[in-house]
Amino acid sequence: MFDRHCLNVANLGTSKRFYLAALGPLHLRLLNEGERWTIIGGERGRLWIGAFCKPVTPIHVAASAGSRGQVDRF
Repeated sequence: MFDRHCLNVANLGTSKRFYLAALGPLHLRLLNEGERWTIIGGERGRLWIGAFCKPVTPIHVAASAGSRGQVDRF
């Protein structure tokens, strides 16, 4: 699992919905948010997403799961 990682995104609302849905099966949830940023995480790591400047693409993010069931739900 990542400890913490920050991604700059083009659309914060769309990205927040995507990452909450994608990372939910790994037991990561909304921890905090502000006008231009959101923190999603849990006990094992945090993902910060923000709309601060033009995003750089492509990106690659990898996370570990605790079980095969989490991978399947992801």
